[in-house]
Amino acid sequence: MKYPRHLTAPLIVLAGIIQALFSGCTTMPSRAERIALEQFRQTDGAKRLALWPVPYKERLIPTRFGTTYAIESGRADGQVMLLVHAMGFNAMTWAPNIDSLGKDYRVIALDTIGDQGKSVVRRDYPKTGAEYADWMVDIIDSLGEEKVVLVGCSMGGWIALNTAVEYPSRVSALVLNSPAAGLPVKTTWMKYLNDIIFTSSVEKHRKAARFLLGNGRATRDWVEYMVEVVADTGGAKMGIPSDIKAEKLALLDMPILLLVGTDEVIYENKQAVFETGRSLLPSVHCEWIPDAGHMGHYDNPDFVNSIVEEFLAGKLVRE
Repeated sequence: MKYPRHLTAPLIVLAGIIQALFSGCTTMPSRAERIALEQFRQTDGAKRLALWPVPYKERLIPTRFGTTYAIESGRADGQVMLLVHAMGFNAMTWAPNIDSLGKDYRVIALDTIGDQGKSVVRRDYPKTGAEYADWMVDIIDSLGEEKVVLVGCSMGGWIALNTAVEYPSRVSALVLNSPAAGLPVKTTWMKYLNDIIFTSSVEKHRKAARFLLGNGRATRDWVEYMVEVVADTGGAKMGIPSDIKAEKLALLDMPILLLVGTDEVIYENKQAVFETGRSLLPSVHCEWIPDAGHMGHYDNPDFVNSIVEEFLAGKLVRE
Protein backbone atom coordinates (compact mmCIF):
# COMPACT_ATOMS: atom_id res chain seq x y z
CA MET A 1 0.00 0.00 0.00
CA LYS A 2 1.68 3.22 -1.17
CA TYR A 3 0.88 6.79 -0.17
CA PRO A 4 2.42 10.00 -1.57
CA ARG A 5 4.71 11.66 0.95
CA HIS A 6 2.46 14.69 1.28
CA LEU A 7 -0.40 12.43 2.40
CA THR A 8 1.46 10.81 5.28
CA ALA A 9 -0.44 12.81 7.87
CA PRO A 10 -0.72 11.54 11.42
CA LEU A 11 -2.97 8.53 11.08
CA ILE A 12 -4.82 8.69 14.35
CA VAL A 13 -5.29 12.47 14.33
CA LEU A 14 -6.54 12.43 10.73
CA ALA A 15 -8.91 9.59 11.48
CA GLY A 16 -10.22 11.42 14.53
CA ILE A 17 -10.95 14.55 12.51
CA ILE A 18 -12.79 12.56 9.85
CA GLN A 19 -14.70 10.68 12.52
CA ALA A 20 -15.74 13.97 14.09
CA LEU A 21 -16.95 15.34 10.77
CA PHE A 22 -19.04 12.27 10.02
CA SER A 23 -20.54 12.26 13.48
CA GLY A 24 -21.48 15.92 13.29
CA CYS A 25 -19.08 16.83 16.05
CA THR A 26 -16.01 18.91 15.23
CA THR A 27 -14.45 18.95 18.69
CA MET A 28 -11.48 16.91 19.78
CA PRO A 29 -11.55 15.09 23.16
CA SER A 30 -12.03 17.48 26.06
CA ARG A 31 -9.24 18.30 28.48
CA ALA A 32 -10.92 16.15 31.11
CA GLU A 33 -11.12 13.24 28.68
CA ARG A 34 -7.46 13.64 27.72
CA ILE A 35 -6.43 13.76 31.39
CA ALA A 36 -8.47 10.63 32.12
CA LEU A 37 -6.87 8.80 29.19
CA GLU A 38 -3.40 9.87 30.26
CA GLN A 39 -4.11 8.62 33.78
CA PHE A 40 -5.31 5.34 32.29
CA ARG A 41 -2.10 4.97 30.27
CA GLN A 42 0.08 5.77 33.28
CA THR A 43 -1.79 3.35 35.53
CA ASP A 44 -1.82 0.65 32.87
CA GLY A 45 1.88 1.15 32.20
CA ALA A 46 2.77 0.99 35.89
CA LYS A 47 0.85 -2.27 36.30
CA ARG A 48 2.52 -3.85 33.27
CA LEU A 49 5.99 -2.66 34.27
CA ALA A 50 5.47 -4.16 37.73
CA LEU A 51 5.09 -7.52 35.97
CA TRP A 52 8.29 -7.09 33.90
CA PRO A 53 9.90 -10.49 34.47
CA VAL A 54 13.55 -9.43 34.87
CA PRO A 55 15.50 -6.52 36.38
CA TYR A 56 15.33 -3.38 34.24
CA LYS A 57 16.18 0.26 34.07
CA GLU A 58 14.17 2.99 32.38
CA ARG A 59 15.96 5.28 29.95
CA LEU A 60 15.24 8.53 28.14
CA ILE A 61 17.12 8.63 24.83
CA PRO A 62 17.47 11.95 22.94
CA THR A 63 16.74 12.04 19.19
CA ARG A 64 16.10 14.78 16.62
CA PHE A 65 12.35 14.11 16.95
CA GLY A 66 12.20 14.18 20.73
CA THR A 67 12.87 11.99 23.73
CA THR A 68 12.43 8.25 23.40
CA TYR A 69 11.41 6.25 26.45
CA ALA A 70 13.01 2.81 26.69
CA ILE A 71 13.21 -0.17 29.02
CA GLU A 72 16.62 -1.84 29.20
CA SER A 73 17.16 -5.39 30.43
CA GLY A 74 19.42 -8.33 29.85
CA ARG A 75 23.14 -8.86 29.60
CA ALA A 76 24.96 -5.59 30.23
CA ASP A 77 27.95 -6.54 28.08
CA GLY A 78 25.91 -8.12 25.29
CA GLN A 79 25.26 -6.76 21.83
CA VAL A 80 22.36 -4.30 21.77
CA MET A 81 19.01 -5.57 20.52
CA LEU A 82 16.32 -2.93 19.91
CA LEU A 83 12.65 -3.97 20.08
CA VAL A 84 10.05 -1.88 18.22
CA HIS A 85 6.37 -2.48 18.97
CA ALA A 86 3.21 -2.44 16.86
CA MET A 87 1.19 0.74 16.22
CA GLY A 88 -1.05 1.78 19.09
CA PHE A 89 0.86 -0.18 21.73
CA ASN A 90 4.06 0.37 23.73
CA ALA A 91 7.27 -1.28 24.89
CA MET A 92 5.40 -3.43 27.41
CA THR A 93 4.31 -5.81 24.64
CA TRP A 94 7.81 -7.33 24.72
CA ALA A 95 7.53 -8.55 28.32
CA PRO A 96 7.13 -12.25 27.32
CA ASN A 97 10.34 -12.11 25.28
CA ILE A 98 12.68 -10.20 27.55
CA ASP A 99 13.90 -13.00 29.82
CA SER A 100 14.91 -15.28 26.96
CA LEU A 101 16.38 -12.66 24.62
CA GLY A 102 18.20 -10.95 27.47
CA LYS A 103 20.34 -13.98 28.27
CA ASP A 104 22.75 -13.11 25.47
CA TYR A 105 21.76 -9.57 24.48
CA ARG A 106 21.44 -6.14 26.00
CA VAL A 107 17.78 -5.74 25.13
CA ILE A 108 16.18 -2.30 24.86
CA ALA A 109 12.43 -2.08 24.26
CA LEU A 110 11.41 1.27 22.79
CA ASP A 111 8.24 3.34 22.98
CA THR A 112 7.86 4.48 19.38
CA ILE A 113 8.07 8.26 19.09
CA GLY A 114 4.62 9.76 18.47
CA ASP A 115 2.71 6.65 19.56
CA GLN A 116 0.73 5.99 22.74
CA GLY A 117 3.67 5.37 25.08
CA LYS A 118 5.95 7.64 27.12
CA SER A 119 8.15 8.98 24.33
CA VAL A 120 7.73 12.73 23.79
CA VAL A 121 7.74 14.44 20.39
CA ARG A 122 9.83 17.63 20.53
CA ARG A 123 8.54 19.61 17.54
CA ASP A 124 7.72 17.23 14.75
CA TYR A 125 7.27 13.48 14.36
CA PRO A 126 8.56 11.05 11.71
CA LYS A 127 6.24 10.81 8.71
CA THR A 128 8.13 8.62 6.24
CA GLY A 129 10.08 5.41 6.41
CA ALA A 130 13.32 7.34 5.95
CA GLU A 131 12.46 9.64 8.87
CA TYR A 132 11.67 6.70 11.13
CA ALA A 133 15.06 5.29 10.13
CA ASP A 134 16.62 8.62 11.16
CA TRP A 135 14.90 8.29 14.53
CA MET A 136 16.29 4.79 14.96
CA VAL A 137 19.83 5.72 13.99
CA ASP A 138 19.71 8.62 16.47
CA ILE A 139 18.96 6.03 19.16
CA ILE A 140 21.81 3.80 17.99
CA ASP A 141 24.17 6.79 18.04
CA SER A 142 22.97 7.91 21.48
CA LEU A 143 23.70 4.42 22.80
CA GLY A 144 27.20 4.62 21.37
CA GLU A 145 26.73 1.49 19.28
CA GLU A 146 28.08 0.73 15.82
CA LYS A 147 25.64 -2.07 14.97
CA VAL A 148 22.52 -3.48 16.59
CA VAL A 149 20.03 -6.28 16.13
CA LEU A 150 16.58 -4.90 15.22
CA VAL A 151 13.37 -6.73 16.11
CA GLY A 152 10.04 -5.23 15.08
CA CYS A 153 6.37 -6.20 15.06
CA SER A 154 3.82 -4.78 12.60
CA MET A 155 4.61 -1.05 12.25
CA GLY A 156 7.72 -1.77 14.29
CA GLY A 157 8.73 -4.28 11.63
CA TRP A 158 8.25 -1.63 8.95
CA ILE A 159 10.38 0.81 10.95
CA ALA A 160 13.11 -1.82 11.43
CA LEU A 161 13.08 -2.70 7.73
CA ASN A 162 13.36 0.96 6.73
CA THR A 163 16.28 1.38 9.12
CA ALA A 164 18.07 -1.54 7.48
CA VAL A 165 17.42 -0.04 4.02
CA GLU A 166 18.57 3.48 4.92
CA TYR A 167 21.43 2.51 7.27
CA PRO A 168 22.47 -1.06 6.38
CA SER A 169 25.87 -0.71 8.04
CA ARG A 170 24.19 -0.13 11.42
CA VAL A 171 22.08 -3.32 11.43
CA SER A 172 23.71 -6.70 12.06
CA ALA A 173 20.50 -8.74 11.89
CA LEU A 174 16.79 -8.13 11.38
CA VAL A 175 13.74 -9.90 12.83
CA LEU A 176 10.37 -8.95 11.33
CA ASN A 177 7.12 -10.14 12.92
CA SER A 178 4.24 -9.46 10.50
CA PRO A 179 5.55 -6.15 9.13
CA ALA A 180 2.64 -3.78 8.44
CA ALA A 181 4.23 -2.68 5.16
CA GLY A 182 7.55 -2.62 3.35
CA LEU A 183 7.18 -5.79 1.30
CA PRO A 184 4.96 -5.25 -1.76
CA VAL A 185 2.05 -7.46 -0.64
CA LYS A 186 -1.59 -6.54 -0.18
CA THR A 187 -2.57 -5.80 3.41
CA THR A 188 -5.94 -5.40 5.12
CA TRP A 189 -4.88 -3.82 8.43
CA MET A 190 -6.21 -0.38 7.46
CA LYS A 191 -9.70 -1.85 7.14
CA TYR A 192 -9.60 -3.21 10.68
CA LEU A 193 -8.12 0.01 12.02
CA ASN A 194 -10.91 1.95 10.32
CA ASP A 195 -13.44 -0.41 11.89
CA ILE A 196 -12.00 0.53 15.28
CA ILE A 197 -11.70 4.27 14.66
CA PHE A 198 -14.75 5.16 12.58
CA THR A 199 -17.38 4.29 15.17
CA SER A 200 -18.33 5.57 18.59
CA SER A 201 -19.47 2.11 19.70
CA VAL A 202 -17.19 0.60 22.32
CA GLU A 203 -18.46 -2.87 21.44
CA LYS A 204 -17.56 -2.33 17.78
CA HIS A 205 -14.12 -1.10 18.89
CA ARG A 206 -13.71 -4.25 20.94
CA LYS A 207 -14.94 -6.57 18.18
CA ALA A 208 -12.61 -5.09 15.56
CA ALA A 209 -9.66 -5.12 17.97
CA ARG A 210 -10.28 -8.77 18.79
CA PHE A 211 -10.45 -9.69 15.13
CA LEU A 212 -7.24 -7.79 14.36
CA LEU A 213 -5.30 -9.38 17.22
CA GLY A 214 -6.78 -12.87 16.86
CA ASN A 215 -7.69 -15.39 19.53
CA GLY A 216 -4.40 -15.57 21.39
CA ARG A 217 -2.75 -14.14 24.44
CA ALA A 218 -2.42 -10.63 22.96
CA THR A 219 -6.20 -10.31 22.69
CA ARG A 220 -6.68 -11.32 26.30
CA ASP A 221 -4.08 -8.86 27.58
CA TRP A 222 -4.39 -5.88 25.21
CA VAL A 223 -7.91 -5.51 23.77
CA GLU A 224 -9.17 -3.30 26.58
CA TYR A 225 -6.08 -1.11 26.21
CA MET A 226 -6.91 -0.68 22.51
CA VAL A 227 -10.52 0.17 23.34
CA GLU A 228 -9.37 2.89 25.75
CA VAL A 229 -6.58 4.53 23.74
CA VAL A 230 -8.53 4.65 20.47
CA ALA A 231 -10.74 7.30 22.06
CA ASP A 232 -7.73 9.62 22.23
CA THR A 233 -7.82 10.91 18.66
CA GLY A 234 -5.19 13.52 19.45
CA GLY A 235 -2.89 11.21 21.37
CA ALA A 236 -0.79 9.80 18.53
CA LYS A 237 1.17 11.51 15.79
CA MET A 238 2.48 8.95 13.33
CA GLY A 239 3.25 8.42 9.67
CA ILE A 240 1.47 5.81 7.58
CA PRO A 241 3.43 2.64 6.70
CA SER A 242 4.11 2.24 2.97
CA ASP A 243 5.97 -0.15 0.69
CA ILE A 244 9.70 -0.02 0.04
CA LYS A 245 11.06 -0.22 -3.50
CA ALA A 246 12.03 -3.76 -4.48
CA GLU A 247 15.46 -2.69 -5.71
CA LYS A 248 16.26 -1.29 -2.25
CA LEU A 249 15.15 -4.46 -0.50
CA ALA A 250 17.30 -6.55 -2.82
CA LEU A 251 20.42 -4.75 -1.57
CA LEU A 252 20.01 -5.96 2.02
CA ASP A 253 22.62 -8.56 2.89
CA MET A 254 22.26 -8.90 6.66
CA PRO A 255 20.51 -12.02 8.05
CA ILE A 256 16.73 -11.50 8.09
CA LEU A 257 14.13 -13.59 9.92
CA LEU A 258 10.54 -13.10 8.69
CA LEU A 259 7.82 -14.37 11.03
CA VAL A 260 4.06 -14.56 10.43
CA GLY A 261 1.42 -16.07 12.71
CA THR A 262 -0.65 -18.93 11.35
CA ASP A 263 -3.78 -16.96 12.34
CA GLU A 264 -2.60 -13.60 10.95
CA VAL A 265 -5.34 -11.46 9.33
CA ILE A 266 -3.56 -8.32 8.08
CA TYR A 267 -2.53 -9.86 4.74
CA GLU A 268 -4.85 -10.81 1.90
CA ASN A 269 -2.58 -13.79 1.26
CA LYS A 270 -0.25 -14.85 4.07
CA GLN A 271 1.72 -17.22 1.86
CA ALA A 272 2.48 -14.33 -0.52
CA VAL A 273 4.41 -12.62 2.29
CA PHE A 274 6.94 -15.44 2.37
CA GLU A 275 7.01 -15.81 -1.41
CA THR A 276 7.70 -12.09 -1.80
CA GLY A 277 10.24 -12.09 1.00
CA ARG A 278 12.16 -14.98 -0.54
CA SER A 279 12.15 -13.32 -3.96
CA LEU A 280 13.36 -9.91 -2.77
CA LEU A 281 15.46 -10.45 0.35
CA PRO A 282 18.70 -12.31 -0.41
CA SER A 283 19.33 -13.60 3.12
CA VAL A 284 15.83 -14.18 4.51
CA HIS A 285 14.59 -17.15 6.52
CA CYS A 286 10.79 -17.50 6.88
CA GLU A 287 8.91 -19.19 9.71
CA TRP A 288 5.26 -19.59 10.63
CA ILE A 289 4.45 -18.86 14.28
CA PRO A 290 2.04 -21.62 15.37
CA ASP A 291 -1.22 -20.64 17.06
CA ALA A 292 -0.50 -16.92 16.76
CA GLY A 293 -2.25 -13.86 15.38
CA HIS A 294 -0.90 -10.42 14.56
CA MET A 295 1.36 -10.08 17.60
CA GLY A 296 2.96 -13.49 17.25
CA HIS A 297 5.84 -12.73 19.59
CA TYR A 298 3.27 -12.13 22.34
CA ASP A 299 0.85 -14.94 21.46
CA ASN A 300 3.52 -17.64 21.26
CA PRO A 301 6.63 -16.28 22.98
CA ASP A 302 8.24 -19.66 23.62
CA PHE A 303 8.35 -20.46 19.91
CA VAL A 304 9.44 -16.96 18.87
CA ASN A 305 12.13 -16.73 21.54
CA SER A 306 13.52 -20.10 20.52
CA ILE A 307 13.52 -19.43 16.77
CA VAL A 308 15.08 -15.98 17.24
CA GLU A 309 17.84 -17.50 19.37
CA GLU A 310 18.53 -20.15 16.70
CA PHE A 311 18.49 -17.52 13.98
CA LEU A 312 20.93 -15.21 15.74
CA ALA A 313 23.20 -18.16 16.57
CA GLY A 314 23.47 -18.87 12.84
CA LYS A 315 21.58 -22.16 13.02
CA LEU A 316 18.98 -21.12 10.45
CA VAL A 317 19.74 -20.55 6.79
CA ARG A 318 17.86 -19.24 3.78
CA GLU A 319 15.51 -21.90 2.40
